[in-house]
Amino acid sequence: MSRQANTDNKEITSTTQLVEWIEAGSTPKKDLVVGSEHEKFVFDIDKERAAIFSGKKGLERFLNKLVQKKHGWVPYEEDGHTVELRKPDTTASISLEPSGQLEHASDIFSNIHDLCEEIEDQINESLEVAEEMDLALVGLGYQPIQGLDDLPHVPKTRYKNFDQRMRSIDGETKNGLHVLYSTASTQANIGFENEEDMVKKLRVALALQPVVTALFANSPFKDGKLSGLKSTRSDIIHNAVGGRYGFMLPVAFEDGFGFERFADFALNDMPMMGVYQNGQFLDAKGASFADMMAGRIDGCQNRSATLNDWEDHLNCIWPEVRVRRSLEMRGADSGPTEMIKALPALWVGLTYDAQVLDEAYQMIRDWSDQDREYLRKNAPVSALATPFMGTNLQEIAKNMLALAQKGLQNRAVLNDMGQDESLYLDPLHEIAESGMTWADRLIYQYENNWNGNLSPVFNAMSYKNKPSVLKCMSSVFPSKPDRPSI
Repeated sequence: MSRQANTDNKEITSTTQLVEWIEAGSTPKKDLVVGSEHEKFVFDIDKERAAIFSGKKGLERFLNKLVQKKHGWVPYEEDGHTVELRKPDTTASISLEPSGQLEHASDIFSNIHDLCEEIEDQINESLEVAEEMDLALVGLGYQPIQGLDDLPHVPKTRYKNFDQRMRSIDGETKNGLHVLYSTASTQANIGFENEEDMVKKLRVALALQPVVTALFANSPFKDGKLSGLKSTRSDIIHNAVGGRYGFMLPVAFEDGFGFERFADFALNDMPMMGVYQNGQFLDAKGASFADMMAGRIDGCQNRSATLNDWEDHLNCIWPEVRVRRSLEMRGADSGPTEMIKALPALWVGLTYDAQVLDEAYQMIRDWSDQDREYLRKNAPVSALATPFMGTNLQEIAKNMLALAQKGLQNRAVLNDMGQDESLYLDPLHEIAESGMTWADRLIYQYENNWNGNLSPVFNAMSYKNKPSVLKCMSSVFPSKPDRPSI
């Protein structure tokens, strides 16, 4: 969850500046980069509970021990507590989400090989400390056992204010609180060359997010039992927080959509979550950013809106693809390392080759708002088996992966072993061909080998054990003749 912006305190005097701020993300094709964010649950295995913040096995100690390992991490504190680590002169960070989910943000890279090397390093660094503290890092998209009221809270004022705001917005559903405390996702950030390129990439990405949700479905458990869903995370976040979370951004498909129309949407049509004033996140009480520019927000009448405020506002709009100075792909459950690597590879393959992007656009261009919303609603339920237009998402996923494969092969960026970037798509190909997502495999084990007991899931999905759909792990996932092994 993005921290408070601190890059441009320039006063906003015209709405043109809002458009220009987004447009400034435009990057020449040769300079396009890619980044990753991935969240993981941290469990005290002895108790089968989420790790708490303080104490001998607490997350603050976990962060401080990472600093001591001399990997270049610098601690950042709030109210005297270490709550985040950063690497100077990079975009890399390690932070704690509201209930202690561990989020790694990568630096940005020009190729997938280097990005995946950093992902591997970040996970291995954290695993070393986790083992020393008898903690486990677990790759799932939703908290499998503990309920909302039983989860720990990280002491950050931003999260406390978000908690209060989401309680007031969502009422009895509490979906916004589940988003904060119970979910874990993996995300990829890609760039755009200009307005036309941004629009095409955004439309392709939005339309295909439900297919990604299906491929990466990895959260079939809730409250200690099966939830009846393949991606409980994706289902929970859909239109949460008053409709600002997990939605399909229909405005992106309007005729004439571009930087200006999105800025207008964010300015007038999407209420602010809040505004930072003297380091505190104040409830905007439904005001728009236009209201802030006009000085109509309580507590902020005596100061002008700044570009930092604009960035903070955009950071609090969470559609399935987030628009800022890059496009953030948000449709995937968190999962094993191979899945974290696969997501940026998939999107670079689909969007950084002009011919492939055109072919992907042709594939989705006639889908209606109703089609996209149907997929958004049903992919978390039935994943690759979701029927659509005379076929299903499994077949669409195969077509999507074939395009991404071509895009990465066309880039011809080779590692030291002479392999191109398409190698990171291998687990997705296996899932698409077999029709068995991580959720399907976990459900099978729960029903057939775990005897309805969820305790084995912590070992099965621990990063220490390197779970993979590409190899058999007989001690964790016993092979069955009628199911693909993992």
